[in-house]
Amino acid sequence: MTDGTATQTRSMPGSLSVSDEFSSSVHPIDGGGVIFAGADSAGSYTNPWVSYGTNATTAEVTATPSLVTSSPERFARVGGSIYFTAMDDTGWYQLWAAPANVSCTP
Repeated sequence: MTDGTATQTRSMPGSLSVSDEFSSSVHPIDGGGVIFAGADSAGSYTNPWVSYGTNATTAEVTATPSLVTSSPERFARVGGSIYFTAMDDTGWYQLWAAPANVSCTP
């Protein structure tokens, strides 16, 4: 994460996937943030995360009812929404969407 200065550049609390089967793309969203596929720890399933550059503004995207997704990828912005594919609880990839100004609940 960075706000553009050396003193405020640090690792994100979420772990990005670096496997040869799945990579974590980082896509810009409104308000200077990014949405990406991240995880609480290396080796766990990835889910949609957002960051606005600080630990307090970086967390997994949550919704009500809860999203049961893993391995999000192919983020694309169309209008005021960010679309992506992710596996649901059936194990199949589905199309998901989040608002382009999505925030997180750390």
